Amino acid sequence: TLPGLMMDIPLTITGILEDVTVTNMGSSGIQLLGGLNCRIVRPTATTCGVGSSRDGILVQGSVGTHITDPVCTGNTAHGVVFNYMAYNSPCAGFQVTGGDCSSNGTSGYGVCVSEGCYDFAITGVRCESNGAGGIGIDVLWGSNQVTGTATSGTTTSLTDSTRSWTANQWAGWTI
Repeated sequence: TLPGLMMDIPLTITGILEDVTVTNMGSSGIQLLGGLNCRIVRPTATTCGVGSSRDGILVQGSVGTHITDPVCTGNTAHGVVFNYMAYNSPCAGFQVTGGDCSSNGTSGYGVCVSEGCYDFAITGVRCESNGAGGIGIDVLWGSNQVTGTATSGTTTSLTDSTRSWTANQWAGWTI
C-alpha cells in the first residue's frame, strides 16, 4: 500500500500507474492534475476521504487519461471523478474501462464527469449502491449556475453586483 499518490504534471509528461493500492486516506487516493496521456491500470483506491469528502481517483485538467479496471469503492465522495481545473482546463479525451466503482459517498457517484469535460468513453464499469447514482455526467456544473439581474452593462460586458464570481470564471462564454 502506497501513501496518497499525486501526479502533478504540466501536460508534457506521460505516466503510468499500474497495480497500485491506496486505502484509508484522509485525501483522495490518487490525484492526477494536468496530465497528458497518462495510464492508470488496475488501481485500487478504497475508503479514501476518511474524515472528509474525497474521491478514490481525482483527475483534473488532464488530456487523454485512460483508467482500466479500477476498484474504487467505499470512498466518501466519488469512485472516479473527472473535473475542471483552474486556468480553463477541462478534462478531455479520457476513458474508464471495466472495474468496480460501487458503494461511494452518500452524495457520490461511481463515476462523475463534470464541469465542461468532453470527448470521453465509459464502458463496462460496475457502479452500484452509490449515494447519488451510478454515473453522473456534468453533475457538478449546476453548482456554478445561478440567475441574477444585470445591474449594469454594455454590448461587450455584463455586471451583476449581487453575485461574487471567481476571476475569469466565465472567460470565453457568451450570453
